[in-house]
Amino acid sequence: MTTTSARDVVIIGGGITGIATAYYLAHAGIASTVIERDAIASHASGFA
Repeated sequence: MTTTSARDVVIIGGGITGIATAYYLAHAGIASTVIERDAIASHASGFA
């Protein structure tokens, strides 16, 4: 998959901290991309 788009921030990790960061950046008008190697909620959140 090749997609090109301009982003201000790249967030490594889609855990609670990464997703919360992306959420608040979006509300501030800052474009971000979250990179996560595993499925959503596959670790700590998924085990709860």
